Order: sequence, then structure tokens, then C-alpha cells
Amino acid sequence: MGLFASGRSRSRKADTEAPPSPSPAAQRPLPPPPKSSRMRRLLRAGLPLFVSLAMVAALEVGLRLAGFEAHVGGGGDPLLNPEPLFHPVTGADGVPMLQRNDAPVVAFRRDKPANGFRVFVVGDSSALGFPFGPEFAFSRFLQERLAAAMPERTVEVVNCAMNGSASWHARKIVDEIVQYKPDVLIVYVGHSDWITPAPETISPVIRAVSQLRFYQLAVVAGQSWQRWRQGPLDVQRINSRAEPYGQARDRARGTQTLTERDRESVTARFTDNLRAIIAAGQAVGARVVVSGLVQNLSDFPPGASRHRPDLSAADRQRWREAIDHADVRMRAQDWQGALAALQAAEQIDAHPAILHYLRGRCLQALGDYTGAAAAYQRASDLDGAPLGAPSQFDSVIRGVVEQTGVEFVDVRTALVDASPNGLVGHEFFFDYVHPSIAGHAAIGRALAAALGAAGNDDVSDPAALAAAHPELQRKVYAANVLLYLALGWYDRAIDELNEGGKQFPDLLGFREIVERFRARESVRDWDDFP
Repeated sequence: MGLFASGRSRSRKADTEAPPSPSPAAQRPLPPPPKSSRMRRLLRAGLPLFVSLAMVAALEVGLRLAGFEAHVGGGGDPLLNPEPLFHPVTGADGVPMLQRNDAPVVAFRRDKPANGFRVFVVGDSSALGFPFGPEFAFSRFLQERLAAAMPERTVEVVNCAMNGSASWHARKIVDEIVQYKPDVLIVYVGHSDWITPAPETISPVIRAVSQLRFYQLAVVAGQSWQRWRQGPLDVQRINSRAEPYGQARDRARGTQTLTERDRESVTARFTDNLRAIIAAGQAVGARVVVSGLVQNLSDFPPGASRHRPDLSAADRQRWREAIDHADVRMRAQDWQGALAALQAAEQIDAHPAILHYLRGRCLQALGDYTGAAAAYQRASDLDGAPLGAPSQFDSVIRGVVEQTGVEFVDVRTALVDASPNGLVGHEFFFDYVHPSIAGHAAIGRALAAALGAAGNDDVSDPAALAAAHPELQRKVYAANVLLYLALGWYDRAIDELNEGGKQFPDLLGFREIVERFRARESVRDWDDFP
């Protein structure tokens, strides 16, 4: 039987025997542990948490004492904490100054001189000077023109625009600016309202956390790590919902679509913010100048197209065949044949933005520049992934300006008049809305004229500036490739890298990134989404 048998026998016996009765002492409940013992256990359990909180608090205090502060995004907002934008410093000559936290090149005197003339510019990346920086933005050319026109004044043109900022960000920045005794407030904002997530979608908790310096430090460190790993192509921005690139990506792929209600909401929100910006400037006696918006309509196609909702699958196929035929005729420079094919497609569905852009290319080739300009504008207004403000924003801006009595500068007409055949394109823009150095110089000229500095050409030469800073062209290549990746234009991204590689050979190594994006997903040539 062995050990297993005897073991089973003992178990059965144990089951049949009654358990012994506990002694009277054992029946009494155990006394509670002393309070000091319980306190020690609680302290031991909470010590790691306490130490962690103490370390975080010490880090927070240390960062604040050191003056660290960074503007970061999160939760779908590229700028959770746009203000304060400036902090006090001492200039090289000992003069107290106020300097931008994120752009040390931008600074002005803390104490406004008696002869001071201060101009503040608020806006989005187009006004900041992306990707070059504020030292090459139109604020630079405006500073030079105003200083030459007013030698008896101490002129300070301060660039307060920010990358990724929409009208609600600019509204916050103006609340800070009005403390600095502005003489002029220039408003160039509106493009980013169409590509930045709405402010009401951001969690209040995330906004509160964004004010903590250690959180800002963590975000900045993560961004620096990504830049170190990936070089000039920060592809993480394409997948981030806290970046305009991420918004463009979703719309270009048809996973997100702007409805008419969305468009109405964007317009209403922009109108309210513009009114608030103007009111804040007027309240401190500043001369408020609102600029019209301008963009590259002729040399940059729409980001995405959409069919009308009731279009059948058969009609969609017929439309696609007509567009493909138009493309073939355009490659053969048969512009009339291409227009005929486009007209056939328009009779099926006139809603896709790409149709009107291609029509504009044909009309431009045929010398009908007025017709081409109208077609390009129609393409922009129908863009499913708006790469700039539609024409209705110009009407909104003009209406608010008229009602509030402030000044309007028609920058768009100024650039149209300076463009070949009146079609604004790559002469002044390197992409869809971001000006080239020449574009910034042209915008600065228009604004200077409005402020009484017309005819003064004693300014930096844009071509000479670009030649003296070849690194600026590298930034253009990198910015374009990121945009093309977001839109799914992989062939254009490869072409851009090949072109940039002639001057900057290391850019050629990033073609592998583009091919990885291409292999992972596909986007149709004409962005043909239902």
C-alpha cells in the first residue's frame, strides 16, 4: 500500500474526528495593535508616495526659480499654455528687457522710451515665419521700414505669433500684450482655425497640468529626443492629434470630414475671437490693424476632395474616368481636351476640389488668368482638408473691421498685384500658406505702407538673406516632406528629398521613412473618398 495508502487513511480519520474545543483564552478577541504601530505601518506604506511627491514638488520649485517655462501641446491642442510669452531679462548693455520664452531673438525694452513706437504682431505660423523663425518674418521687414521712416522714434516691432496658434490662442496672447503699452496691434490670424482642434474639446485637467513646469520639461525632453533620433523629419508630428499635421492626415485619408455645421462653427468662433482681440487692443488705445489673409492658390493643390453624399458608385467611377482622361490630356498639353474632360466630370459631380484646381491649371496655360484665379479659389473653398482659410474668412474679416472701425490692410491684393499674371504662387510661398523670404518681404511692404512708411526700400534684400543662410532651404525641404507625408503624397515627398539631397545629401537617407509610410497605408491619387 505504501505511503499513498497510509496518507489517505489518515485523512479519512481526521475528517471523522471532531475538532478540539478552543480554550477560553483563545475565544477572547485579540487586542488591537497599538496606535503607534498602525501609524508606523501607514508611514511605511505611504513613504514612497510621499518621497515621490516631495521630489516632484522640489523639481517644480527649482524649475520655477530657474525661470524655466515652455509652451507645449497635448490632448489635441498644439498650444495648451501660450501665455506668458515674455519674461524679464537684462540686455547686453544692462537695459532691462522682456524676451520671448521660446524665441530669444525676440525682445523689447521693459520700460517704453518716451519716443518709443511699439508694434505687436499676433497670428499663426505664417506670421511667425515658419519654418525660418521670427528673424526672417514680415515683422523684420516691417521693423526696418518703420525705423527708416521714423528716425526720431525708437521703433520696436515685436513678433508674438506662434506655430499652431488659432484665433483663440491669439486672443490669450493679446491679453498679455496690452500690458506692454502697444501703439499698434497687427492681427494676421485665421488659417490655423481650419486645421487646429476646437478648444472646447480639450480636457480642463490637461490644461491645468500643462501649467506645471515639470510636465513642460518632460514634453520638451521628449521632443528633443525625437528630433535627435529622426533628424529634421519629426514624423511623430504627423500622428499627433495635438498637431495640425495630424488633423490634415485624418482629413486627407477620409477618416474625418468637415461638415457644413463644422464650417459654420469654425467661422462663428473665429468671428467672436477676432472681435475680442480688437476690443482688447482698443481698450488700451492701440491702433488695431487687421490684415487680410493670403495663400498659395495656384501652385499648391487642395489637400483632399469629397464627392457629394448621394453620388452612386457607378457615377463615381464615371467621374474618376473623366478625371483620369483630363490628366492624360494635361500631360500632353492638350488644354482644350483636358477642359472638355473636366467639364464632363463636373456634370457628374462638381463638388470635388481637385476638379476645380485642374481646371485652373488648364485656364492658366491658355492665358485665361481671371478664370484660373476663380477656379483656384473655388478649389480652396471646397478643400476637404483645408490648407488655409476659405474666401468666406475674408468676408468675415472685412465685416468685423467695418463694424469695429479698425483698419484693414488688403495684403492679398498687394501680393496679387505683385505676382505674375495676378496668380499668387511659389514666388511668395514655399507651400500652401507659409511665405517664403520674398513673401514675408512683400507682406512687410504692404503693412508698412498702411502705417505710413510707403516707398522706403532701405530694407534687407530677400534673395541676399536666403543666400547668406542656406540652412533656411533645408528647413523648407523638411517642412514640405512632413506635409506631403501627412497628405499621403509619397511621390512628391520622394521628389522633394531627391531635390533637397542635391544640396544636403543627408536628406536622401530619409527616403526610407517615406517608403515605410507608403507601405503601411495608401491614399488614392485624387483623394477620391465617398
